[in-house]
Amino acid sequence: MTALGYILSAIIGASVATAALIVNRENKISEFRQEWINGLRDDVGSLISHLTMLVTKKSELKTEDKAYRQKYTSASDRKEITKNANKILADIRDYSTEIIKLSALIELRLNADETKRTEDEKKMIGLLDGVRKECEHTEVNREEFEKLVTNIKNCTGSILKSEWEKTKKSESVAKIKKLLLKNKFIRCLFCKCEKK
Repeated sequence: MTALGYILSAIIGASVATAALIVNRENKISEFRQEWINGLRDDVGSLISHLTMLVTKKSELKTEDKAYRQKYTSASDRKEITKNANKILADIRDYSTEIIKLSALIELRLNADETKRTEDEKKMIGLLDGVRKECEHTEVNREEFEKLVTNIKNCTGSILKSEWEKTKKSESVAKIKKLLLKNKFIRCLFCKCEKK
């Protein structure tokens, strides 16, 4: 093999190695993006579940309060109602704590740089503020609650779709790079250089 053949082989080998490194990097980024998508979906699902239970418990507490205030309720009934109300209040505290934790986790998944956040991410931050306020209120407004949950689902769907598009685009670029690596012309050049 001549000096030119060695040089050409080295250049092609380095090119192939560099291209393989780029493809591996793109694949790893796609994996991280997919994990991020799955994590956000799980956190939002848990958030909505806990919000639903919080609203349910608030409604139960209101029912217990009405029963307690009735004039014909006996002392033993009132004691039982108080016991039930205390259990419900403990559940409300637990759900509220978990909701605040989940809303913080979701917020941490979004772009930390406020100037680089997408419109959907900004909207989600506002919705998460609404979620935290729901934990502070004792009254239940079913209509507002359902609107909040619907907005969270829609906003999450938009964010996930955007990230999925980025993932597909990244994978498309990786596929093109893989095809270039498998190109018969490049392999042919490499084989001819080795035969000389």
